[in-house]
Amino acid sequence: MKLDCRHVQQLAGAFAEDELDDRDLSSVLSHIRTCSSCYEELKTAYLISYAIQYMDHDRSGSLDIDTLMKDKIRKCELRLRRNRIFGALLWIAIVLLAVVIAAVIIRILSPEMVPWLGDFIGQMLKYLGLPAGG
Repeated sequence: MKLDCRHVQQLAGAFAEDELDDRDLSSVLSHIRTCSSCYEELKTAYLISYAIQYMDHDRSGSLDIDTLMKDKIRKCELRLRRNRIFGALLWIAIVLLAVVIAAVIIRILSPEMVPWLGDFIGQMLKYLGLPAGG
């Protein structure tokens, strides 16, 4: 989803506090690559958030906001990449599970309809250490 400047600026506080979902975060990061005014708006929101945390907890940290902002963006991009990979792996696992369940059902209900499938499923069940059934 492509965001306009007004929407990105409304999300600045949520960005600073790590409260954006992946879809909004991806859209914000995409937008600030080409919009320097929104980048500055997010940087200001992040500076305020970081300064409050800095005063409350970590007095040894750096207040080089440019470095901090670049590091925050890098971490956000890493989070998005990790979540995309996890999502893809989850879908692969779901599809494989559905295939195995369908194959087991076919094996149990009608092994004579697809003889080679019965052998395949029998081998798969044996490999998984499950009883062959049917």
